[in-house]
Amino acid sequence: MANKCKICGVGDATFKCNQCKRVFYCSVQHQLEDLREHKYFCQVLPPEPSKGSGKGAGPGGRAQATAEQISAGTFNIVFGRFITLMIPIIAFSTYRYFHMEGRYALADRLLAAKSENCTAEDRQFLETEFGDFDIVIPWVNGSDAAWLQRRRAACTEWLSLCRARCQNETNATNETTQNATNSSQCSIPCSRQVPCGDSHTNIHKDHDELRYLLRSLDRHLPWHRGRILLITPQGQVPTWLRPTSELKRLKVVHQEELFEALLASKLFVPASQRSKDSLGSFLPGNIFNDFPIEHALAFLPNSTDNVMLIQDDLLIGRPMSICELFTKPPTVGLRLFSKPYNIFEMTDPSIIDRINMNSLRLFWNWQELEPSIGTDQWVWHQHPLHAPQMLNIELLRKIWQMFPREMSASTDSPFRNVHGLDMVGLHHAFAFSRSGRPEDAEPGTATGDPTWLSKVVDLMASEEMQPSVRPAKQLFFEAAFKNGAANEWHKHMLFMSPEPEELPLIMGFQDLLVKGQSSELDCLRERWLTALFSKPSSWELPKVRPGQCRAYANVDLSASYYASFIVSFNHYFVD
Repeated sequence: MANKCKICGVGDATFKCNQCKRVFYCSVQHQLEDLREHKYFCQVLPPEPSKGSGKGAGPGGRAQATAEQISAGTFNIVFGRFITLMIPIIAFSTYRYFHMEGRYALADRLLAAKSENCTAEDRQFLETEFGDFDIVIPWVNGSDAAWLQRRRAACTEWLSLCRARCQNETNATNETTQNATNSSQCSIPCSRQVPCGDSHTNIHKDHDELRYLLRSLDRHLPWHRGRILLITPQGQVPTWLRPTSELKRLKVVHQEELFEALLASKLFVPASQRSKDSLGSFLPGNIFNDFPIEHALAFLPNSTDNVMLIQDDLLIGRPMSICELFTKPPTVGLRLFSKPYNIFEMTDPSIIDRINMNSLRLFWNWQELEPSIGTDQWVWHQHPLHAPQMLNIELLRKIWQMFPREMSASTDSPFRNVHGLDMVGLHHAFAFSRSGRPEDAEPGTATGDPTWLSKVVDLMASEEMQPSVRPAKQLFFEAAFKNGAANEWHKHMLFMSPEPEELPLIMGFQDLLVKGQSSELDCLRERWLTALFSKPSSWELPKVRPGQCRAYANVDLSASYYASFIVSFNHYFVD
């Protein structure tokens, strides 16, 4: 008997649901038409028999993820559009062990690029169960004179300790400095281990971006009901922020309080008990980079099971669904925005590259020594992208339990340096490792379709890697500014009209400026952001207006300037 199309009844239908394998269609278009109705019908059908499929199963043998499973780390990881674009073909065999329960059919995947076909019912469930997570925003006013003075003093102290350690190594070996330090951390000059001089202070300057991040959260995440935690150095609070009594769910947490909670933990190893390479203790009051804050999130008081970490130079460009952060039910999991770390691409490693290499080495050593993991089950270390990052607190604590000395040394560092670790990258790597080895999987066997990843990469690449894709269809956009001139702003923002319906979901503005003038760039950015988010957030004092343009009042940023480019290049975009 010929298989008939569910939509039109035509026989010899060649397409079928890849999950239940019981419903047929004559074309991809008819399968997409039936997607919304069939997805729930498919969930209650008994799946095809497979080993271990009944363990912990709910209706129809489908596993029902709970908040307890997520906090315990047994959740599934589903690739978002970030990860799929970055995985090289050679990595496919490494990823074939990922547990991908609740996969959708190949024909559905183009639609799945946006919120994974999340329905209103899916969103309501996720908002009810998981919409109260904490949002953590590290922020510093790098223009504060007192903060800059303390930073200079800490820089002088750190460099002095570093040079003293290297001199001691030289004396102990009775060799030349170069020969004595080639095998040690001193093979890298101290000034390069930590570039903490005044030439690097401009990247910490307050560009007033936090104001617009909060406006974007207030406007584009109306479903979020959890706390928003602003992590700042002691004594620093934005001048435009309302009094504490009026902030409601926004809380200012001084980073020293977070570090005190870490120091009170039994997992923290003091400098005196760490290795000989330790350069003393700078906690809790002399920390001038955000990596220790990320490390210490495992000890955040009264935190939710999952938190979102978002940098102050990011913003949400258009309304964001909770389905962009959690995978849809019944197999709920966290979406992780990262890419496999490719050590082979580096020629002259930066500090961030060396931090990634340290983290990779730690993670790979763990995989090699872990008896339950075979070499054919290894997963790649992850490099988090400049995007909102969902973190599981319990998993962060487990990382501290596994590596207390290494984590303590990395946290007790006043500046980013070549010996540090990346907690977010480690979190994502261990999450992928857990996802790749579910409890009900037989050792050495793949738990998902080995071709699944390659198909997704092909489809996502065809949609997003072309420069002619409209900004409104992109998930992520980032502009990195190096000279601060007006032409640099116009170059990056050429096609970015300050209208939510025309923008990517996540936008980043990285200031990689060294010592120099950036007031022109600050003014252009302020006017564009104010056009996008003209209404103050509920946490702002309305009378305290943005002031980045006061130092450069003659910058021309008329709407017609951008409109002319958008109209001229409208034919360049594809729908």
